[in-house]
Amino acid sequence: AVPDWNAADRLPKDSNALRKIFYWSDNNGANKGDEFLWNNLSNAEKALFGPNDAVRQSVVNYIRGSGANEFTRGGNLRDRSATTVLGDIAHSSPAFSKDSEVVFVGSNGGMLHAFATKPLVAGGNSIPPGTELFAYIPSAVLPRLKNLAAVGYDVAHEYFVDGDVAVSAKFSNRNYLVATLGRGGKGLFGLDVTDPYNFSSNDVKWEYFENNSSANSALVPDPDLGFMLGRPIIGTAEDGTPIAIVGNGYNSTNESAALYVFNLTTGQRIRKLVVPTVTVGSNGLATPGVFDANNNGRIDTVYGGDLFGQVWRFDLSSTNAASWSVSNGGLPIFTARSPSGARQPITAPLSVAINSVSVD
Repeated sequence: AVPDWNAADRLPKDSNALRKIFYWSDNNGANKGDEFLWNNLSNAEKALFGPNDAVRQSVVNYIRGSGANEFTRGGNLRDRSATTVLGDIAHSSPAFSKDSEVVFVGSNGGMLHAFATKPLVAGGNSIPPGTELFAYIPSAVLPRLKNLAAVGYDVAHEYFVDGDVAVSAKFSNRNYLVATLGRGGKGLFGLDVTDPYNFSSNDVKWEYFENNSSANSALVPDPDLGFMLGRPIIGTAEDGTPIAIVGNGYNSTNESAALYVFNLTTGQRIRKLVVPTVTVGSNGLATPGVFDANNNGRIDTVYGGDLFGQVWRFDLSSTNAASWSVSNGGLPIFTARSPSGARQPITAPLSVAINSVSVD
């Protein structure tokens, strides 16, 4: 089959001047979003890209898409594909918003990308399908971006924005995106993607990483945060708050298994429920499954599996988040074991369904 469009074709080399790339800045204002341009970077941010300003600006332009200083052009930066500057998309599963007809996906070029899927005429210019509408660089990967320009990078590949992406239906007439870094880092971030064709710095909403949090500064560093390898769950809590739910992932400092619930719009960490330690070793909670037991359209029960083969049930049925808890007296409701009794890790997402068979 012949694809209708290829995003790599829409990001040719030297497209840097045309791209809208945003990042999480270190400015002191309430709005941390800013365009990723040399003149917008603070001195501390510029210092991340090399030993002096000439090298730093060259690397920043390279990250934006310039090929002017690549090795084959007489420079000293890594050669990329002759036709595109789109980073490899390895483990990030894309998300499609039916409201805007836009696809969102992370890449190991250090960015989350938004691609148009329909032709559009904006400001007198035709935007063909596959056009990058904007990209976003999370703060957690900013210090490593310079590695992408190193000549030896091809034999020392790194992960950046490598996690799954979720986009909400309309909450108060707004669409929100939540994405993890996957293997690229410990944490997640949120954007307002209601109008991706006109995305601005004001649409950069929140981040929650191992050592940095926009709405929870008192809660970091967070030693329970691991590499999250599944898709965030978006829904509504019993009190009507739009929420994002994730398992803590793997290789956390505390080697724990935990469930996180965030306010979808602000990034405030509403609750972290750490399961009791019942065996020795490094644990982590996989992507959870959610359930609405009272059929009111809101999440009241969550299930998640861990690396020790245990399935945990979390009670989110109260309108008071302080009352949420690990159910079953803090014990797992099931443990997966082999015929010989060895524990079998649960790393896949869980699904919940009602048994409609009333008679066996």
